[in-house]
Amino acid sequence: MTAISDAELKTVSFDILLFVDEFCKQKGICYFLCGGTMLGAFRHKGFIPWDDDIDIMMPRADYDRFLCEFPAHDCYALDAPGLTPGYPFAYAKVVDKRTVKYQGAVRERFKNGYVDVDVFPIDNVPDSEEEQKRFFDSIKRIEDRRTFFLFPKREKGLKPLAARMVRAVLEWTGLMNIDKAVAAFCRLARKYESSGSGHWAITSIHHYGIKEVNTAADYFPVLEAEFEGRSFPVPSNYDTYLTRLYGDYMKMPPADRQKTHHLFDAYWR
Repeated sequence: MTAISDAELKTVSFDILLFVDEFCKQKGICYFLCGGTMLGAFRHKGFIPWDDDIDIMMPRADYDRFLCEFPAHDCYALDAPGLTPGYPFAYAKVVDKRTVKYQGAVRERFKNGYVDVDVFPIDNVPDSEEEQKRFFDSIKRIEDRRTFFLFPKREKGLKPLAARMVRAVLEWTGLMNIDKAVAAFCRLARKYESSGSGHWAITSIHHYGIKEVNTAADYFPVLEAEFEGRSFPVPSNYDTYLTRLYGDYMKMPPADRQKTHHLFDAYWR
């Protein structure tokens, strides 16, 4: 296999985004840049120089349509909970099948790693800040359960050998495994789907927790921002979104923090 350079990695990811953008526009599926990708759009008009991935988010109804209507393609495919056996995440990825990605412990438990674009559903969350905190505490606990099955060498409070024995027993008896842990995570993420609450957040990961919460009205009307010379959708109140996540988001971080947090090697098949 041939290694994919950093520059190629960005090109592969960006091409996936272009494909997703065209498909969503054709189908009328709403999505937004999110996280570091949205930050890169406003601070750098493209990738954060030391970053190498792309993240997008969709309201849950649009996300469900995206999963159902994603087309067959020679290069691109969809990995998602409930669709991909052994898939270890509670959100979807659009992947380039011409690539392979080796990502440490994730690769040990889930063999089909590719260069991808992360697709996060946006879910309703409680309107009360106190209830929001309790809900994200629950999200953290169930993410820890998923992590227990995904990362064999990251146990906290249990010796690695004992943790492996517990995990093996749970998997052998069928009481719990990565598929069941992710399914429970997905159910919890959708807990307030029919609540009609006025607040939304990404709940299928706990990276930012309650900082992800915004009012539903903050997302519309959809605006556009430049990313690598093209325009892509962002929430109307992008300033509030980015400030909640990053504080003074237009200020560059210190030099010692200008490094990627994604540790993997990527290759052409």
